[in-house]
Amino acid sequence: MSSTDLVTRQPGQLAVPQGARALGQRVKPIIRLGMGRKVEGTRKDGSTYTRPEKTDHFTVRGDERAVAKFKSVYGDKPKSVKIMVPSELGLALDISYRAFVGGGDEDGGRPLALGFTNFATLGYVGGPDVLRVWRQDGTYAEVETLGLDERGAPLDEIAKDLKIEVYATFTFTIPEVLGWGSFAAVTSKGKKSADNLAFKLGQIYSAFGAKAPWAFDRDEPPMLVLKPDTALMRFEDKDGSAKWGKTKIFVLDVVIPEAFDKMVDRIAARQREIAPAGPAAALYPAALEAGTEVSSPEESGDGQAAEAVSEPEGPSSSETGQAGVPAGTSAAEPEPEEGEWKVPESVATDDADVLAANEAAEAIVPFGKHKGLTLRELIELGAEGEGRIRWALRQWKTDPFKSQVWAFAKVYVPDVYEECKGSAEGS
Repeated sequence: MSSTDLVTRQPGQLAVPQGARALGQRVKPIIRLGMGRKVEGTRKDGSTYTRPEKTDHFTVRGDERAVAKFKSVYGDKPKSVKIMVPSELGLALDISYRAFVGGGDEDGGRPLALGFTNFATLGYVGGPDVLRVWRQDGTYAEVETLGLDERGAPLDEIAKDLKIEVYATFTFTIPEVLGWGSFAAVTSKGKKSADNLAFKLGQIYSAFGAKAPWAFDRDEPPMLVLKPDTALMRFEDKDGSAKWGKTKIFVLDVVIPEAFDKMVDRIAARQREIAPAGPAAALYPAALEAGTEVSSPEESGDGQAAEAVSEPEGPSSSETGQAGVPAGTSAAEPEPEEGEWKVPESVATDDADVLAANEAAEAIVPFGKHKGLTLRELIELGAEGEGRIRWALRQWKTDPFKSQVWAFAKVYVPDVYEECKGSAEGS
C-alpha cells in the first residue's frame, strides 16, 4: 500500500487507511478539571433553570476514587495543580472547532460537530476546516467550512448554523493523584487561556521535544494555575444600545518554577542514567561487556581522526573534468529513476518556478480528510486531489500553506492554477 492510499480519518491524528479507525480515540481522561459550576436559578413564573457560574478555583469531576484522592491532596478549592506533560504538543494541547446541542457544552450537551484541525500545532487559530457533523442516528457527514474569523465570528452559513466555537483542551497527568498512563484534562473557550497554553507548551516542546517529561524536577514540576485577569466585554443596556467594558475573568496558565539551565542539566543527567557509557554503550552493550573499545565513526581509540573509508578505484581527477566523468565529455543530466517526479513537459515555467514548486510539494495539507498528506501525495490521487487543491486555492487564506499551494499548482496543475487565478482576478 502506498502513501497515496492514506487519508486522515480521525480529527488531529495520523493518516490511516481508507475505512480504518485510528486507535486511542475513545480513551477518556480519568478526571476533568473545570473552571466553574452549575447553579440553579428561579424564573419569575416560578420555574427553575441551571446556569454556569465561574469560580476562582478548579472544580473536579470524573472517577469517584480519583476525585476523592484529588481532593485529599489539593482540597476543595485548589487554584494550582502540579502536573506532568505528555511527550508531544499534539497530545498535550488540542485547539479545535466544536459544537454541542442539548446543553451548550461538553458538561451537558451532545457533540454535534468536531473540526479535523488541531490549530495548536499550526501556530494560529481560525479559518477553513472540515467538520465531522453527527446526525441523530449516530452517523456523520464531513462538511467543509470557512470557519471563524479572528474575533470568533462565522465566515459562512455552515459555521453560523452549527454555532461552532473554538475549544482549547489541555491534557496532562497529575503524579500525586494519577498513576502512569492515566491522565486529566481541562477545557476552556477563553482566548487568553488558549494563548497562554499554546505559548508555554510551545516553548517547552521546542526546547525539549519528546524529552519534555524528563526536564522537570519531580518535587517541583510545572504548575497548572487558574489566575485572575480582565477582558473587554460587550454589554447591552436596557434601551438596546451597546457599550464595551472590562470584566473580571479567570484564565489558565502553566508556571515553570525553575531556571532553564537546571532543566537542561537534568535531561543530560537522566540521559547518562539510561546510557552511562554514552550512546555507544546503548547500541553495542555486548562489545563493551567483552572489553572491546567502541569508538565513534569520526574518532579512533586514541582520539585521532579515524582512517577514511577507501573508495573504489576509478579515473583520477587528472583524467576527469568532473567527478566520475572522463575528460573531454560533458556531464549529461541524469535520467530520473522509475517513479521519480518530473515537471510536465507541457508546462512552460522558469527554473525559479520549478524550484519553488518542488519545495512546496513536500508541504503538509493542514485540513480535511487528506490532512497529513503532502501536496505531492495529494495530486497523485488524481481528480480527487485536484479538487482539494482547487478548494485550497480558492478558500485557504493563511500562509505558509497559501503560498505553497499556489507555487505547487503553478507547475504541476497549471489548468487548475489558471482557472483559480482567473477567478481571483475577476472577483
